Amino acid sequence: EYTEARLRIENEVYHVRGEPIQIEAEIATCQKCGTKIFDEERDSRNLEKAYSHYRDKHNLLSPDEIRTIRDKYGLSQRALSRLLGWGEITIHRYENGAIQDNVHDSLLRLIENPQNMQKFLKANQNKLPSYVAARLKKRIASFLQEDKEQAFQVSFERLVSHQHVDLTSGF
Repeated sequence: EYTEARLRIENEVYHVRGEPIQIEAEIATCQKCGTKIFDEERDSRNLEKAYSHYRDKHNLLSPDEIRTIRDKYGLSQRALSRLLGWGEITIHRYENGAIQDNVHDSLLRLIENPQNMQKFLKANQNKLPSYVAARLKKRIASFLQEDKEQAFQVSFERLVSHQHVDLTSGF
């Protein structure tokens, strides 16, 4: 028998890595008897919300932030996983919502900096096909050049902004 469902917001506790995380969950209930109705899509959204709260609480990168780091270097999920010495689908899992451990999170944050990525690539380039490693080297060099140009610009502006405008300063 079909019945109308009503949506409501209710505090629920999800256990994420053994830790209770309370969220405001969207729940579907039967209008006649008030029984909770399982809805896979809604339950998935609630679980994602709990994972997001857990990440925020433990200062972990979000799936989008992980994807942004990978995209920055133009690497596939598999290539980044290989470079980092992780299982081939690890990055795929993280970008699709699985929660990374603290060590993996720290390494992802480190390689976000092109200087660190350059050092990491130098030590691990044998884990990538040569054409992927070569493309990554070029990309890193480009970021490092941009950083140098930006640092020069900042230094120049700092120097010029502290000069007095008069005949003795050349202005």
